[in-house]
Amino acid sequence: MQVLIQCHVALFIVQIVGHARLSPALYGLMQAAGAASAMFVARRTSSRSGLMRLLATGLAAMALSWALASAAGLIGIRAGLTAAAAAGSFAAGAFLYEIAMNTLRLRDVPSALRGRVVSAFRVCAYLIAPLGGVVAAAAADRFGLSCVFIVMGNYSAPPSP
Repeated sequence: MQVLIQCHVALFIVQIVGHARLSPALYGLMQAAGAASAMFVARRTSSRSGLMRLLATGLAAMALSWALASAAGLIGIRAGLTAAAAAGSFAAGAFLYEIAMNTLRLRDVPSALRGRVVSAFRVCAYLIAPLGGVVAAAAADRFGLSCVFIVMGNYSAPPSP
């Protein structure tokens, strides 16, 4: 999943900032808004519905962002509103996913080892980031940017209950 997220981040910025012409400042603002909303949702959802529902909500928000980004590429939507919604949806989904996964991952790790485990996962994520960018660029060059977004959206969609 980490490789898919890294592929997405690289292509998402190209699609939303480059093709949809969303200004970098507005992109950053929508990322911040998505992150802030994710913190609010995470606090409310995790205590009421559990971490698995929070994880599914995060994946669904990322799938929505991929759908919006691919729609913008497929039908030529240049509206800033669609691009801004995609940026906010991705940020919210990524934060919800990370909150749930980190909590699930660290729940069974002894306190004395938590720092090492977090560091190991961060190092792996940073090592995978360039690979994700290369895979995404090669796939987008071969199949087109919209096709890559559709495939990534299908991978991130939560399974039906």
